Amino acid sequence: MSIIRKKFGLDIPDLQISYGYITFVNRIALNLEKTHYNDAFIIAGGTHQQRVNPLEIIQKHKNNRVLQLNRKGYAPSIRRQRYYIQPKDVLWINGIRKVATGVHCNGTRVIVESKSIPLKKIDKTFHFGTFSYN
Repeated sequence: MSIIRKKFGLDIPDLQISYGYITFVNRIALNLEKTHYNDAFIIAGGTHQQRVNPLEIIQKHKNNRVLQLNRKGYAPSIRRQRYYIQPKDVLWINGIRKVATGVHCNGTRVIVESKSIPLKKIDKTFHFGTFSYN
């Protein structure tokens, strides 16, 4: 970072550079915890402005495959089946938003909050692909 900071300082004349000790002191003065979004707020010059809730993005598996160690005398068992609903997909059941944790019974039932629910009771689904936004 120190090499890039020097390059930016030469190319952009009105660039303001902040250091970690400055961010630390200002964050402690505002009684904020150490997070990336709080540090970004302090570096941007934030003091008393209204803030929005941070958007958390988590990555999820695209495939639900599990490699199994070789069992004695048997070939390794690899799950290749992909079901319509994957873990961390958002489901609406009776108008209430839920998050799927898994699928079982050959894809006919989905696990939500440690309960097994048939696919017929699901109103609508939303698939995130490989990213999930909380």
